[in-house]
Amino acid sequence: SYKPEQGFDVVLMNPPFAGKTYAKHVLHAYSMLNRLGALAAVVPTSFLNHGDDFLYQVAESGYWQTLGADQFDGTAVD
Repeated sequence: SYKPEQGFDVVLMNPPFAGKTYAKHVLHAYSMLNRLGALAAVVPTSFLNHGDDFLYQVAESGYWQTLGADQFDGTAVD
């Protein structure tokens, strides 16, 4: 998998939601940040129900904000 020589300062992403594919994409992007880097990703709030490594990584390293359903055209994903 791709790993830059120097980490990125910022990653903004909207990964695929199918299954839990988003978690794999977000964790990989997180690994590509530099020490002070920031990552923002749009993911379904269902990640709060899984209690897996993804949820623990977010809880340990960052935070989340719930936007609510119907915030994006063409989808009702919360």
